[in-house]
Amino acid sequence: MDDAVNGAVSASLPRPGQTLHRRLAPAVAGIHPRCLRDKLLALAKTARMGNPMSLETQVGPVTTRPQYDKVLSYIDVAKNEGAKLRMGGGPATRPECGNGWFVEPTHFHRA
Repeated sequence: MDDAVNGAVSASLPRPGQTLHRRLAPAVAGIHPRCLRDKLLALAKTARMGNPMSLETQVGPVTTRPQYDKVLSYIDVAKNEGAKLRMGGGPATRPECGNGWFVEPTHFHRA
């Protein structure tokens, strides 16, 4: 199960603001979807944000201000349409993000 979780998270993190998933938790034989979702969210919360030139960085900034604004507007649309926010959902305020266009890794339920 750990390999499935790592694969799902790593597939979604490298493209901030550019990846929309219908289902974050893929079907894994014999694993309860809630258990898998909880593991996925726990791992995603540990994502290292920062300078995209650093080998330690897992999530970089959105590349342009218009794209950044669009990502945040889509998050607002999802909230307004009743999706339940489980993680993230706004500008990143971590010190390592500085004044860049970072959006916290975000996950909605029932989106």
